[in-house]
This record gives sequence, C-alpha cells and structure tokens, in this order.
Amino acid sequence: MGFSQSVLSDKRILEAKPILNDLHDLGEGFIYHDLGKSLVDASILKKAGPLSPVEWEIIKKHPIDGAQMIQEMGIRKRAVLHITLYHHERMDGTGYPYGLTGDKPPSSPGSPRSRTALTPSPPGGPTRRP
Repeated sequence: MGFSQSVLSDKRILEAKPILNDLHDLGEGFIYHDLGKSLVDASILKKAGPLSPVEWEIIKKHPIDGAQMIQEMGIRKRAVLHITLYHHERMDGTGYPYGLTGDKPPSSPGSPRSRTALTPSPPGGPTRRP
C-alpha cells in the first residue's frame, strides 16, 4: 500500500469528517453567495459610475433573493444559507441587507468575519455604493 492509500485509510480521516463537511459547505456557500445577482439587470451590474439610490436598493436585495433561490433549489444547509444571506453584513452595522451589528450575524463558517478574510475584492475594487 502506498503512502496516499495509507493516509486515506487512516482513522484520522474519519475523525475529521465534521471538519471536512464544514469545508464542503463553506465552498458551496462561496459558489452560491451571489446567486441573487442573477436577478439584477445587467445594466446595473456593469454600470461604470456610482449607483443611483434606486439601483443600490436593488443590489442590496441580492442576498435575500439568493437565499430564497437556493432554498427553492432544495439546498437546506445552514452554512450555505448563511453565507448567501449574510455575506455583506459588517460588524459595525454598515452592511446589508439587514445592517446587523456586532455578533448579531449568525455564527457560521460563512459569517461576515470569515467572508471578509477569505474573499478578495471583485475586479474593479470593492462593491460600489451610491
């Protein structure tokens, strides 16, 4: 038996299964986190300048829309839903869609603290505000 086979058969892999499941859910959440943007008109997403207040309100709905979409797809994993719904919340309350402060966003692998640390700014810089 080679080294890889030996490692895979090691009982420590079975003991790590909850962690591996969390990592899988985290990855799935990152895949789906902006799904709600598929409902936003492309002209808003591609707009070069600042968004109007109306356009900004439309953008701020994408986490709620995305969470609803993945539930309709039959995805019920808490971490995936939390990443999708809360990925723009900030500890100081300046995030969206709910403006939650401090430790109010649910604690999960996809909490805003994790997202901020693990995801780079999109091409063109951070999310544009009006």
